[in-house]
Amino acid sequence: MADQRKAPRYDSCNAARLGRIAVDLHFRSQKLGTLLVIDLLDRLKGQRDLPVSIVYVDAYPAAEGFYQKFLFRRTLDPINDGAANTIPMYL
Repeated sequence: MADQRKAPRYDSCNAARLGRIAVDLHFRSQKLGTLLVIDLLDRLKGQRDLPVSIVYVDAYPAAEGFYQKFLFRRTLDPINDGAANTIPMYL
């Protein structure tokens, strides 16, 4: 079973929510999704005006492994946006 923990509450830290990433079928297997997530995380690390201490994503089950590559973990908290069949994850 995947490592699951309670994520910090939104109101206790500066948080960002990552929208789900989709790459057109014609451009898959080119690591574009990976590059997008890396770029986003690098930009968030560089924020000085409003530093972000946690990043959330509501992952579809098929994409859970993709987000785990970036060390996102499932949370025990039901923090997802209500999208059906998503897994709340945080980094």
